[in-house]
Amino acid sequence: MKNVCLSLLLLSTIFFLYNTKAGNQYIQSVDQQDQQAEIKGMKPNKKEPTQAPTLGAIRASDGTTLAYNCYVPDVPTAALIFYHGSGANSQAGYLYMAEQLAKYYNVATYLFDIRGHGTSGGARGDAPSSATVWSDVRDALDYVQQTHKELPIFLGGHSGGAGMLMNYAVWQAAEQPDGYLFVAPMLGRDAGVVREREREKKNDRPFVELHRFSLLMHYITGGLIGGHWTAVTFNYPEHLVKERGFVTAYTVNMLGAIHPHHVQQRLSSLQVPTWIFVADQDELFDPHKIDAFLAPAVESNNYVHVVHLPEAFHLTILGQVHDQLGQAISE
Repeated sequence: MKNVCLSLLLLSTIFFLYNTKAGNQYIQSVDQQDQQAEIKGMKPNKKEPTQAPTLGAIRASDGTTLAYNCYVPDVPTAALIFYHGSGANSQAGYLYMAEQLAKYYNVATYLFDIRGHGTSGGARGDAPSSATVWSDVRDALDYVQQTHKELPIFLGGHSGGAGMLMNYAVWQAAEQPDGYLFVAPMLGRDAGVVREREREKKNDRPFVELHRFSLLMHYITGGLIGGHWTAVTFNYPEHLVKERGFVTAYTVNMLGAIHPHHVQQRLSSLQVPTWIFVADQDELFDPHKIDAFLAPAVESNNYVHVVHLPEAFHLTILGQVHDQLGQAISE
């Protein structure tokens, strides 16, 4: 009888939190941001490389294959490991940037597919735990350091990939690179940087749909339940899913790995050069709000630098940012 009462109490609590949306600030804020993040109207990066990348793969610490596309010049002066955005993969608009960095700045550029994405192994959009994804970053860093001994190694990411690295940067088991490069980054739940925009139609389906029940179960059970349950669904156009292998859903574990939190504190604590590249025409994030949000970190930490690209959109920045990346690495 006691167990039955406890179960009923637990279920009542779940449904109360679910209906009031008052149980978890994280969930409310993710929902508020993602409801506005529609893929419709986003300008694509149409710039393509002139040469095909070199393909490769490493083994993660748990044996999972982590695939990469790379451009390596004959005499590299630095190396960059770069991660794609949420649901995407390294061949979805990132190759041109990598080729330009190798060709004009002698930067060996490795575009890794996050596990569960692209040609990397693992269940699509899932991970054994959030920390497993950060461990994969450390494995990639170890590999590139061994491949390019004596060279400075940088970690970079776009959108959700940048968010993942912000989480990695303060993970207690992280190995730190020589610098971080964040391109049009997702800044997390407390940033308040989402660009205000009206939905075209009331019945338009949002780009990201949140599964609150999964997050609530994971939250109130201290991570014991729901880690592999669907947390968000991405409504990518069908051709991106079929032709480019985009991932259409994340589990709670993967969302926890990608979505950053306490970004101001994390940036303020970094002890390596860190550049944040802002797309002033970004369809998702307001550059003025970004500046206001980042101001405390920039003022308190001389390692943190913010660079604006006036003509860049959220995706087109990938075809424009190579010069800024190359200059930052050269410094």
